[in-house]
Amino acid sequence: MPQTFRHIAVLLYATLFYTVFLSGLSWLVGGTITLFHLPLSFLFGCLFFGKETGRHVREIASALIIIIVSIGLSALIYDYSADGQWYHMPAAYALSHGWNPVYESHNPIIADVHTANLWIDHYCKGIETMAATIVAVTGNVESGKAVNLIMLTATFLLLCDFLSSDFPLKSKRKILFYAFVLALSPIVACELFTFYIDWVTYYSVVWLFIILYRLNRKPNHRLLYLLFMTIFIGGSTKLNITFWMGYFVFFFLIFLWVKKKRALMKQVFLTAMLSVVSMLFIACFNPFITNFKDHHNPIYPFGDKQLGAPVTSAIISGCQPRYIVNEPRVKQVFIGLTARPNGGYRSAYIPPYKITATNIMKSGAMTANVGGGGLFFVDILLLSIILLLLCRNHPARKPVLLTTAILFLAQFVLPYGSCYRYVPFVYLIPLLFMLYSELAGFRWRGARYIRRGLYVLVLLNITLDTAIATGFGIRHTYIIRTYVEKIRQQPKAATFKTTNWSFIHKVYGGNVEDTTITNPSKASRFVPIPHQKGDSIWVDATKITPLPSFKNPLLKKVMEL
Repeated sequence: MPQTFRHIAVLLYATLFYTVFLSGLSWLVGGTITLFHLPLSFLFGCLFFGKETGRHVREIASALIIIIVSIGLSALIYDYSADGQWYHMPAAYALSHGWNPVYESHNPIIADVHTANLWIDHYCKGIETMAATIVAVTGNVESGKAVNLIMLTATFLLLCDFLSSDFPLKSKRKILFYAFVLALSPIVACELFTFYIDWVTYYSVVWLFIILYRLNRKPNHRLLYLLFMTIFIGGSTKLNITFWMGYFVFFFLIFLWVKKKRALMKQVFLTAMLSVVSMLFIACFNPFITNFKDHHNPIYPFGDKQLGAPVTSAIISGCQPRYIVNEPRVKQVFIGLTARPNGGYRSAYIPPYKITATNIMKSGAMTANVGGGGLFFVDILLLSIILLLLCRNHPARKPVLLTTAILFLAQFVLPYGSCYRYVPFVYLIPLLFMLYSELAGFRWRGARYIRRGLYVLVLLNITLDTAIATGFGIRHTYIIRTYVEKIRQQPKAATFKTTNWSFIHKVYGGNVEDTTITNPSKASRFVPIPHQKGDSIWVDATKITPLPSFKNPLLKKVMEL
């Protein structure tokens, strides 16, 4: 069964890789994404089995079912995130509807009135490309979010295989527990039904760690191929993921040097370099090369004389609350790790010994710029450290501590290390300590009760994140569907005004512009649709009956959060 899980995981992962790889090649020769890219990518993924492809019919069928179910679920729940609706979703739509970003550095599909083209045109497009190949098949832009569910399933299956074959866990319940909580981390749970892409950082590190661990034990060409894919997928999604791949591979190369495994060291280094170069010219010709050609700056708009400062300011306001912006990095990281979930540039500091309603609801929000590890992450971290101190000595102790140190120090390397979205892999630290305790055992028998308490806290942490985030998505879906239906029943289309591309697309069923109303007067007949994270949507109150408000105080409070 573990081997079956590994085969399905690799097939799903390879399929996603080939959607980007084949799309990039199509752009280079002047083509665009078509409905054939996704099925072709799946077929290329099957070739990973080599001559034994015919013996893996069950795994191939299982992977196909997972993809279909993921597409269906993603189409049902709308993206409620601000950035997802603003530029990730329109980018996927543009790529699926004929945009070739190599020969058209400015996309001709999404109108400038939506204000998102700065990011659509000049940002990495790895996940949006994967989503676009799905949208090209289904015609439903929301279905592009299936990439998240496919990657979640692939990672869960890979972890099941790893924990049962490479890690001596004999209990099936423990294997499933650790695979589940490692695969469904807080960043994944909060972004599962959105077009946000921060989860890719986390999954790239998880896959990288497993691949490097297995390469050290028993190197083979398939693992090097997976290493190539992992760096390619991560780097094509965000520039900082390329850095993190290099960061962790660098320490692994040092390890190989110390162990005098020079041949493997050379193979890993060459594979990593080949992946980066291939990614740059195939998946990331746009933005890096087109940016350099058009603006003499590969990371435009960062560093631009006119746009650089506003862009940086906007990122800071989204990554850090103002009370830690000018604080030393050590203090920023400490607060980021120990605070309860909270967000917003103007939010106030809440000490970790207090839990508010805002903390609870923010635990399901991808915009939590402190405490992003979940409501109980600080408790899990502290208890896991105590658990480590109570463990017996074991040969794995030194590797675990070194890996933990590398993960922890990563928060001090790049800017905004206190923001969980930028370093989501710190979530691995307490789980590494828990896994070590499974290996080493305890010097004090009572420590097992601490570990049992950690089982409960970790599950509660993830369950809360998932339930709240999914609840946000369901609430948003209900509101948007209701208003879209009301608008479509009107004889005139001019019953709403917005620059929210996602909403306009759902009303018209295509890519249609509309004008915007900003800051309407109190006498205006237009009123905003409630509970929107993206660009405001204003509807004509004389034609569209607003949704009824909740009379129950508790429900009203929850709906307003």
